[in-house]
Amino acid sequence: MANPIKGAVGAIGDAAIDAAKKVLDLLKSGRADEVTTSMYEQADKSYLTKNYDLPTDTASRQARALEQNYDLDTPRYHGGFDDIEAMAPLDDIRFQDNPDGTYSSGTYSGPGLYTTTNPEDAYENYASISGPDVRQKITSEIDRLTDDFSSFETNPADFMWENMSNFEVENLKNILNHHAITDRGNASTKIDIKNIEKVISEYKALIKKQVKNGVVTSGDFEDFENAVDAILNDDGMFPLGFAQSLAERRVTNNYSGQVLQVVDRANNPATIRGSGATFLEGGPPKQNVADFIDDAEKEIKRSAYADEIEYREAVQERAEELATEMSYSFEPEGPAVDLIESVLDQLDYDMYGGTVDEISGSLYARMYEDGGIAIDDIENILKANYDSFDDSDSAAIILNKAYRAVGFDAIDMPNPEKVFHFGPSGATHRVELDPSKVRVPSAMFDPRLKNLPNLTASVPLAMATGYGALQGVGSDDGNVQR
Repeated sequence: MANPIKGAVGAIGDAAIDAAKKVLDLLKSGRADEVTTSMYEQADKSYLTKNYDLPTDTASRQARALEQNYDLDTPRYHGGFDDIEAMAPLDDIRFQDNPDGTYSSGTYSGPGLYTTTNPEDAYENYASISGPDVRQKITSEIDRLTDDFSSFETNPADFMWENMSNFEVENLKNILNHHAITDRGNASTKIDIKNIEKVISEYKALIKKQVKNGVVTSGDFEDFENAVDAILNDDGMFPLGFAQSLAERRVTNNYSGQVLQVVDRANNPATIRGSGATFLEGGPPKQNVADFIDDAEKEIKRSAYADEIEYREAVQERAEELATEMSYSFEPEGPAVDLIESVLDQLDYDMYGGTVDEISGSLYARMYEDGGIAIDDIENILKANYDSFDDSDSAAIILNKAYRAVGFDAIDMPNPEKVFHFGPSGATHRVELDPSKVRVPSAMFDPRLKNLPNLTASVPLAMATGYGALQGVGSDDGNVQR
């Protein structure tokens, strides 16, 4: 049986001050490159603010932000259910299994920090339990609970021990008091509070035995099983609605929805969808027409033309044709080719041989026809023709990696309401692809630490109690970041 005990909580108190002192010592001694993401995260931010070796007033911090090309005039908003101290490197984790809300599964454009220019959009659709994006994640988690773990239905006690965390079991009262269980009319399940407390008590007793003995025996587990039986329905299963309650708690981090305001210094976003989609030039290398004049003169008879002007025009036209024909003898080049090849390099030819050839042919045909290709077309062709299999990356992740490989630092989707059919029209969604280019407005914007991915250690800017908490975001609040 797995031990569900979580890791230790981050450093606090004296340890946090020690971390802050270490950060300051490294900065003052010219060793900023030794400041790590974890070190800065653990540092006491109040101590940093009081002892920093750069001015911490708003005007000074904003001046440093502008020097680093942060766009302070375009606030962006991230909605979610996790406190985010730093964006993790996008390739360091399994995207599908990552618990951090920054890289939630099922997203349209792969991993990154998702933002919108509209704060209401961020709250209503991404930080509210009623938002379509959140509901999709909850549905997926319900399916995972009921499909992947057979013990959910066949052995609830095993499920609770193997697949629920300490925090979840110890908060069993709240989970069982969820509206999905209690608001079912005649089908509602009423559970004696004493029975719930008995489950929690026996669970804690098992934890102690496991810590002390290293194992939990069948005899030890029997009392826990008996306690769990008392909270099950007549069919020996969890009450109806239990999976929904547990899934909502997991997806929403105990319903702590929040909106975070950020600014960025992305300077090369890839714009997808619509007439403003990024267009990349590409095709066969152009040949110098002058190099083909002699060959054209040998083919064109002077006597066939009335005067020298018509003859020279015919020669020029033929030279251009020869140059074009010759260009197709060489491999195509240009930024369009770089992106197409970056996409194709990630596809599994052994598994999808025919499909990959079709995707390659469609991409190159479009590029040759238009003298380049719009990113819209690359997105449409790949997503319509490529299906991921087992552990292979999805089309969205393949595109995400390809964009980063050719130098894009963000993905923009203007007016996503037309694509997703929800959210305010006119907003622009952005996926931040470079963790070092995003900060909260209260950041320190220290140029010595510009390559760190830490973006905030502050309290949430807007909790699930309402959007009104966002008013005045960006003023001096005593929080410090780069």
